[in-house]
Amino acid sequence: MKKYFIFLLGLLGGVTLCILLYEYGLEFIVNYFDDSIVTYILISLILLSAALAVFFAVDKSITKLEDSLLVEPEIDFNKIIKERKWNSINLLIKKNQKKVLAMYSRFSIMNWTFRAIGLIIVGFVGLLGSVLLHNQNELIKKQNIRLDQQTYLQEAERRSSLVFLFSNIMDAINVEISNDYNQNNIRDLSPQLTGRIIALANRLKPYYFMQGDSLIESQISPERGQLLVTLIESHLADSTFSQIKQRSNFSFSDLNQANLSGVDLSGINLKNSNMVGANLSGAKLYGSDFTDSDLSGANFSNAKILETIFDDANLYRSNFRKAMGTTPVFSNSNLTRSNLQDTKFDIPIFDNTILDSVIVDCDFIINLIHQEEENEMDLGINAILETYSLDTIKSQDYEKYKPRCRFVSKGAKNN
Repeated sequence: MKKYFIFLLGLLGGVTLCILLYEYGLEFIVNYFDDSIVTYILISLILLSAALAVFFAVDKSITKLEDSLLVEPEIDFNKIIKERKWNSINLLIKKNQKKVLAMYSRFSIMNWTFRAIGLIIVGFVGLLGSVLLHNQNELIKKQNIRLDQQTYLQEAERRSSLVFLFSNIMDAINVEISNDYNQNNIRDLSPQLTGRIIALANRLKPYYFMQGDSLIESQISPERGQLLVTLIESHLADSTFSQIKQRSNFSFSDLNQANLSGVDLSGINLKNSNMVGANLSGAKLYGSDFTDSDLSGANFSNAKILETIFDDANLYRSNFRKAMGTTPVFSNSNLTRSNLQDTKFDIPIFDNTILDSVIVDCDFIINLIHQEEENEMDLGINAILETYSLDTIKSQDYEKYKPRCRFVSKGAKNN
């Protein structure tokens, strides 16, 4: 029973050691291969020297012991066996017992020494093989990444063929506006050209492309963003632009740092778009959809917001100061360090919204509670009260006489 226990204990320890080596040791060995090899050789030489020192010390002791033993005269064992002199055999064994033990000890220490040397050699070969196998796997991974990149680049190249169509449509827009298509001094477009623009926007699908020496993390469509900005800068008639916005798909647009100030983007679909640092101050956003978009650092000051959807959007450090509207939806969005001062929102929904360090008016919570009671709707106020508290801060602008507050996480405050 004891042998089985020792075996299982050794097996468990070996498996644990292998797992730790695989998770932490192999990567270290690969990153510091030269140092690891030198360290392994030094440790092996130290262990080998210790094993040889023990071997020679024990061998010397055994040699002295053998020399001190009396050597028995040569005995004819066949004769003893034939004559069945068992007592003589037993007596002979007892007399030479120390010599036999000395010989056994010599062979044991030799066996142990050679096994130790063999284990060191096998360990070095195993270490070298593991490193080579790891490097081979890393090379295969890199090759697979390059193959994926080539696949995505082929798709990007295929989509880039739409650039020619894009250019033709832009030329057509310029011609119709310059020639005053309806002869009414209004910058409208023909139904045919409007349909072509809508079809183009829907065909300019998002894709992955190289940025530096690696693929971007999420697919995006720079062409859709460029098309939208071009249409805005064309100053189309409201009727034409409204039709294009409502029937076109502008999701996944790349509008990084885009200037959309004062633009009527009502009803537009901008889901999953990159709008980092975009300027939407004074924009009209009735029914606009920014679900899952990155709007960090965006400026919504004085924007008109009506049933605008910001579900799961990243609004980190965004500015909503003096924005106004009804039923903006901020469910699951991140408003960390944003500015909501002087906003006039009716029935805003903050369901599971991150509000860390958000600056608001100090009566923000009271207004939300009143709106919840009047409209009998869940605006997320209970979750806000459970998670955050309001701390008064001093305003640094011309309205410093007005009190301002900041949301502070109760957990962080307690810590």
